[in-house]
Order: sequence, then structure tokens, then C-alpha cells
Amino acid sequence: NAQGDYLTPQYGPMPAGEAQSVLRGLKPHPWPADYKAVTAFLEKQSASNTNIQTVWLSHGLDEGGAKPLMSALQKQGGLRYISPSPEKLPLLLRPSKKTNRKGDLPSDIRIAVDAPADIPPKTPVTVQVSAKGGNILDARVEELVADDLPQTVFFDIADAFKDNITRFDIAGRKSAGGSYILDDQFKKRSIGIASPAGEESSAPLIEASYYIKRAVEPFGDITTGTIGELIDAKSSVIILADVAAMPTETLNMLEKWVKDGGLLLRFSGPNMAGSTQTQILTPVPLRSGGRALSGSLSWDKPQRIAPFDQNSPFYGLDIPNEVTIKQQVLADPTHDMEGKVWARLEDGTPFITAAPMDKGLIVLVHTTANTDWSDFALSGLYVQVLKRIIYLAGSSSGITSAHGFTALDPLLVMDGFGAMIPPGPQVQPLPAGEYEETIPSANDIFIQTVNNKDNGK
Repeated sequence: NAQGDYLTPQYGPMPAGEAQSVLRGLKPHPWPADYKAVTAFLEKQSASNTNIQTVWLSHGLDEGGAKPLMSALQKQGGLRYISPSPEKLPLLLRPSKKTNRKGDLPSDIRIAVDAPADIPPKTPVTVQVSAKGGNILDARVEELVADDLPQTVFFDIADAFKDNITRFDIAGRKSAGGSYILDDQFKKRSIGIASPAGEESSAPLIEASYYIKRAVEPFGDITTGTIGELIDAKSSVIILADVAAMPTETLNMLEKWVKDGGLLLRFSGPNMAGSTQTQILTPVPLRSGGRALSGSLSWDKPQRIAPFDQNSPFYGLDIPNEVTIKQQVLADPTHDMEGKVWARLEDGTPFITAAPMDKGLIVLVHTTANTDWSDFALSGLYVQVLKRIIYLAGSSSGITSAHGFTALDPLLVMDGFGAMIPPGPQVQPLPAGEYEETIPSANDIFIQTVNNKDNGK
């Protein structure tokens, strides 16, 4: 692919000097080769082209469709296929899910190195972990073992520097596959789970805290305590499970913390439903009394969660059929709900609402954090939803705008050498609900996105 253009230009016969100049200007692009497209192009050409000698400079990997392309090229006159020697075959960095083995470093900072099956035994590879600005925090030399691929590399990084990590690279191999960029999702949030004092510290609240802790502990460093203690601990997220009334001093302290950039996640429950006071620090006004299967505000059967729309930060998540909601706290429908509803039940009533407050954000789940009112806390969806909420900490106001989650605009893109560069005019936004499945291509030019919204890759 030619430098400066995402669509490869076609060159006709030219003098050797001019051809060498073109070759020097070629650069790789960070997406898989589309051999099928090239084969289809060749098949449309005139059958009289039988005197073309082709030189294929291959990367040595089988991406599918190579044999039909070879056959089409040979029909044109001849093919010379050149591939790297086995020790120079491309390597790939990918996330590692392995735990520490005996003899490994006692560290949770790790990356996996993958390689073709015919890589020579004990091929040495150096993997570096870097901070912002390119400072190398650690480097490890590993010998690749074919039976252990993808092979996990562990790093020895002090806790104080873990949040500074921005990327992993394979030293001496500048490529998109040999680089792995980390965004804010890698950084663990400081999560505070409030433990109210006094009569509110009942068994259901303790149980709710247990469900919350189990769901969010992979994504943050958890602290429990009173609201004041959590604020003093500089928590980036504070979670309240069915906390209704609060002392005025605590309420004012919590409001200031949110306005300064904190993310307040609240769950409903009997305390909120039974409170006769106007609820403060909620995304939307609430109606008194909880809607249940029996009662003055009731419905005939448990409700399922409706599919998330494109404006929701949960867009793209699968909703298990077995998750049902038996009871909820209702939002007051008379107030403006534009952009504040992130999830609904199938009958259209809000299930999760959110609203910015100055630099911070308030999110409310309209059911309990435990299993008293729903099966939500027993599902994998519970973990996924809380994960996406937690990762919004620090995103500031404006993230609940009407189109805030439809697409992710790239701030930087990765070129074929693994360098981060400004996006060109051809680079398109990445659909928010498709980022986990999207494969970069020359057609869509969906390239690695660096963004503090729930971007992933």
C-alpha cells in the first residue's frame, strides 16, 4: 500500500529507478490483507495478460485466500514468492488471561505473545512496557515455545507506576501487531462502597454490598466506609445501595464531590421507595412507592430489560432472557427525560437513568443491588453494566448527550509500524456497539481508537 493514500494506486511499466523510488515510499497499513479482493480484480482483467512476472513480498502468514491468488498470478505469466525466514515471521501481542505460574513474577501486569506455529524453537523475543512519553518501565526477554503459544510475559512494575502504563511493544519489530495500546479501561478505578452507619446497616444492605463488590472488584481498588471516609480516600466512584435519607452535612459533602468530577452510582430499594422525602442527588425525580408485582403500583408479570438503544453506553450488550425485574422505583414521567434514560424495561419505564452534575455524573439503577427485586444481580449482564458505568468515571459532563454513544471519533490512529498518528480524512468513526467485533479494513478504515469513552481496543 502506498504512503499517503489508503487506496493503493496502480502503476504501469516504468524505468527501474522510478520503480525503486515507488518501492521506497511504500508503507504497510494496519489491517489484514484482502486476497479475495485482489483475486477478483485479477479475474476481471483481460485473459491476454500472460507475460506478467509477479514478485510477491509476503509477510509469511496464511490469512486465507492465498492459494487462489497465487493461481491467478501464475496464469498471468509467472510468480516469485518471497517470505521471511522462520525466525523473522511476524509476532502478535494480545491480551493475556493466564494467571501466574510457579516461577513467574508476582505481578498482574502481563501481555501474551503469539506467533506462527512454524516459529523456530526458543526464538528470543524482547517485550517492553512503556509509560506516557515513551519511558520504558520494564523489559523482559522470553524464549518462545510453540506448545505454549500464545505465551504470557509478566512484568515487575511497582504499584505506584501501574497507572502510568500506556503500551506494550515487541522490541526491534515495528508493526501494528507488535504493539498493544492501553486506554483508560486498563487503569483500575478507586471504587468506594458506602456502608451507612446506624439502623440502615441492615442485612439486605450488607448483602447488596457483597453483590456489588463481587461485580466490580476486577475493575477497581475497592474501599468500604462511610461516605465521608470514601470522599477523604479520594474515590473516583462511590456506590450507594438503597440509601435514602442522609444528614445535611453528608449530603452537601457528597454533592460537592460529584460536582468536582466524581461518579455516584446508586441502587434503589425499599428505603428509597418508602421515603416520604424528596430524593436528592438522583438523575431524575422519583415517584414515592415502589412498583411491584402486587401493590398500588403494580404490573401483571415480571418485566424483562428492553434492548439497549444506540444512545446508551450499554449498547451492544446481550440481555439474557432469564433476567427479570419484579420491582422497581419509578421515575416521574412528567419531567424531562431526554438523554437521561440509559436502559428501559420492555414496558418502556426507565430501568437505569443518568445525568451529569457539573464535572461529575449521577447514575441510578431503579432496582436493588441484590436479588430482592430482580434476577439482575445474578447475571453476567450485571457485571458488564457496572463495568461500563465504572469506566465512565472521569469522563466529565456531556457524556449523556443524545448522540454521545452512537460512534467513537478517533483521536489518534495506529499506523502499520505501530506508531500513533493523527487520523487522516479517510478514517471513519467507530460504531459504539461494534468496537469489540470490528476488524480494521481498507474499506471501513476502523482503526484503534484512543478515547476516554467506553472504547475498547
